[in-house]
Amino acid sequence: MDQESVEGSTNQPYSVYLANPQNLNSYSYVINNPLRYTDVSGEFLRQIYQGWIGFSNSVVSNFAFGLGRSTSNDQSFQTGQTIGDVTSMVIGAAEAAAGITTVATGTIGGVALSPIGVGVLVGVGVSALGATMTTQGIGIGGTGAYYFSKKLSQLDIVPSAEEKLNKVSGVTKMSKEDILNRADKSGVKFIDNNNNKNVNIFTKLSNDVKKVIRVTLDPSQNKIISAGFNQVKSIINNIVKGRFIHLP
Repeated sequence: MDQESVEGSTNQPYSVYLANPQNLNSYSYVINNPLRYTDVSGEFLRQIYQGWIGFSNSVVSNFAFGLGRSTSNDQSFQTGQTIGDVTSMVIGAAEAAAGITTVATGTIGGVALSPIGVGVLVGVGVSALGATMTTQGIGIGGTGAYYFSKKLSQLDIVPSAEEKLNKVSGVTKMSKEDILNRADKSGVKFIDNNNNKNVNIFTKLSNDVKKVIRVTLDPSQNKIISAGFNQVKSIINNIVKGRFIHLP
């Protein structure tokens, strides 16, 4: 095998991120570490970079209660934001719990120090700090939870999916909002292993037991990319074959 076959015969796209000097060689493959990584698309570094940017934007904006949050059609960026939202929920819960503990500590300390005349000062000060921590923790966690669990009606809809939703609306005589709300409340999610791991949400029709409404999301579940109808028999076959994996 010649050197060209080993290292790659074409320039790798998005390869130059100056934080790592290895990237200065745009013909290198996975930062010259092929035993550990693979990069079929040539976008390995870009995906890592965009994921980190999305994660950072999510965490920072959640600390500001949503101020400065960015949007992007990049899947890696969206996945990073989702991970950041979950992280924010954990951080918020921990800070709120610490704040509650601090309030209790301030109250107890204030009572204990009251005989020497500084109880009120210490107690009020520490309790105020605890209340601030609790409020901020709830805010951070709540913001993260809001973006993590956005309803379908809050998601971006690509133009082709908008057209398909309108067709479903015409057949079912349901508004687009009703279709999405029903999918939110009673839809069942499945990952499609044969289609880029998109997420299908299937919702039964009240007057038809042979087919269901399908709303399809991108893998990070940040936008609606398709809609239509699926036959129940076909769905069952795809579950048996392992194409559709149930997503709790």
